[in-house]
Amino acid sequence: MQKNLNFEKLITDFNKGFSSGSQAKFARKMGVTPQLVNSWVKGKNIPSPENMEKLSKIFNKSQKEIQKIFSQDFENENKNFDDVLKYKEKIKLLEERIKILEERNKFLEEQLNFYKENFKK
Repeated sequence: MQKNLNFEKLITDFNKGFSSGSQAKFARKMGVTPQLVNSWVKGKNIPSPENMEKLSKIFNKSQKEIQKIFSQDFENENKNFDDVLKYKEKIKLLEERIKILEERNKFLEEQLNFYKENFKK
């Protein structure tokens, strides 16, 4: 999971630039646990619609702006996940090709050995 630096910056700005204890202070303002705020910062969770509404009021931003702050990280993460799936598929195809080439090589070696044994002069 990728850290949500945009949200972390909002919290720090909210606390007038002080980051020490900022998540706990912000959590009290929101009426949620510091662990929940921390999970938002770490990108593990996104706020519920009710919390999105609270965030938009606290930060004086539209709900779309707040949603964008959280959706960017998940979009990036999903893109990375899609990339991983593509690479896994490519690896699988390459492994299949290797297997085919190994089988062809084995067949050719057997043919070569057959010709060597049967057509000795």
